[in-house]
Amino acid sequence: MADSDNVNINGNSYDWEGVTISGPQGVLTGISELNWSSEKPKKDTYGKGAVRRGQTRGNYSAKFDMVLDPDEYDDLISSLSGGIYDSQFDFAVIMEGNRQHEIVLKQMTVDSLTDGAKNSDGEITQKLSGKVKMIHRDGKPEYEEK
Repeated sequence: MADSDNVNINGNSYDWEGVTISGPQGVLTGISELNWSSEKPKKDTYGKGAVRRGQTRGNYSAKFDMVLDPDEYDDLISSLSGGIYDSQFDFAVIMEGNRQHEIVLKQMTVDSLTDGAKNSDGEITQKLSGKVKMIHRDGKPEYEEK
């Protein structure tokens, strides 16, 4: 299988037969990479002495980056009501293997756009990165307010 038939998701390689990525423009085929991550860091709290007394709760944050072919980028831009920096949109990733797994990146906003070209194979790409309001894994949000 050629490298162009693989998609890299959080460091794991899947073939296109097992991964479906959908955005506001429909199912994407001109995407070569999609990564997402989230965190809710905690900070230790101390009183008198050197022993930790507890932790702060911290804030949830999530981010993404993806690499699109120019035509896929154009399709994304055309499907948004505002510009690339002024719109929110969702992406859904369905991975099929031993069991189906669905990840939904909710209310994505783009912070950065990088254009690139490679001389070796003539590849031209657009890399987008930004923030995600919430990541849902198999229908459940990663974090819920209490």
